[in-house]
Amino acid sequence: MILSSFTHPTLSIVLMGVSVFLAGEPKQASTAKPNVLFILADDMGWGDLSCHGHPQYKTPNLDRLASQGIDVQQFYVAAPICSPSRAGFLTGQSPMRYGIRMPYALDVNIKENQPDWLDPRAPSVARLLQGAGYHTGIIGKWHLVEEFQGRMVDAPTPAAYGFNEWQLMRGPWAPALDKDFNHQVYQAAVDFLRDNRQRPFYLTVTMHETHVPYLPSKSALQAVTDLPEMQRKYAASVIDADRGIGRILDALREHSLEQNTLVLFSSDNGPARRKDDPEDPHGERFNAGATGGRRGWKGEVYEGGIHQPFIARWPGHIPAGKVDTVNVLAGVDFLPTVCAAVGVALPADYKGDGENRLPVLTGKVLPRTTPLFWYAAGQYAVRDQHWKLVTGKNGKPAELFDIVADPGESQDLAAKHQEIVRKLEEMLRDWHAALPTSPDPACLSKTRVVKR
Repeated sequence: MILSSFTHPTLSIVLMGVSVFLAGEPKQASTAKPNVLFILADDMGWGDLSCHGHPQYKTPNLDRLASQGIDVQQFYVAAPICSPSRAGFLTGQSPMRYGIRMPYALDVNIKENQPDWLDPRAPSVARLLQGAGYHTGIIGKWHLVEEFQGRMVDAPTPAAYGFNEWQLMRGPWAPALDKDFNHQVYQAAVDFLRDNRQRPFYLTVTMHETHVPYLPSKSALQAVTDLPEMQRKYAASVIDADRGIGRILDALREHSLEQNTLVLFSSDNGPARRKDDPEDPHGERFNAGATGGRRGWKGEVYEGGIHQPFIARWPGHIPAGKVDTVNVLAGVDFLPTVCAAVGVALPADYKGDGENRLPVLTGKVLPRTTPLFWYAAGQYAVRDQHWKLVTGKNGKPAELFDIVADPGESQDLAAKHQEIVRKLEEMLRDWHAALPTSPDPACLSKTRVVKR
């Protein structure tokens, strides 16, 4: 294996990777091996999609993707914030198994007593597909380690998690975000599809949009002129995200990859709480994302923080235009479901927190048997069937919701169903008792000093 680096021609994103395919032309892909393309937005709300009813934000390409596949409307990420959510997708496990509670940042890691990076011994969907002959790549945001440039240089690279190549926005091995980053991500994805069109691939594209700082294009801003300035910037960022996704989908068609590619779209967590911050005069922390009427925001275990869009398209396998409001799907289901879709067996010792939900994607109703757990900012939550419990803070009692009948979490039923509260609290206690109490020393940087 050879370590390679590549500088993107438009600007200085660095591509580094370990690849056994560097020499010679790519081998012809077998039609028995479908490609997998996973597109992940950042801080985009469930309600930001026009196919989910937003009256002002326009997402024609995502709407088209939904019309050609399935829109699973009860989808949950593994955590309501960046790093732990991404770990859930990659591993098929709760990020709390690895002590990941908050976004990776050195001072946060120390304060929260969490590791400095995801344990490379953790399961990885990329590694499993790589072992089955897939060429694997990730483009955009990584954030499974401190993102600050020049720190955590002793952290494992994405190669340790099964990625043959990567182009990252920032971090120990990449330059800081620049003003042209959004364009670079989509161009790099298009290039990846072109370069790997003749061999089976697994590609993750993790966008910057709609995270702050907003970097909307002039053309996107010109498309929304009737909104207040900060909401206009957010709406334009939604447009740019959708247009970028459109470019990637068009590249699949151009290279005759559309029929044999499973395309998956989601967002890492809900939108940040909208606020006017006197210390933020330019509105860089302002967020106009929509939760679709759900309670809570990014960083909270209420539905607005964890209930995210999920769209899947795979011609001939996934029914077109299906809106699924019944089945429950989750980020921790991602690994077993993708592996089932492409025919990759899970290791005998794999212990996941999700389920193989491929039947759901193919249009079947499949009751969930595994409960879902979350943690953020001192609160825990669990969903089992139609019940969801959210623990109290600052001495407040736990809240209980019938999440199917009350997706907005407006009616606390704890007083009426104390037996259900006790059952779910016991499930949470058992889950919590199995979690690590301190980070693995092997996942701590040798330069663990806060320097801001």
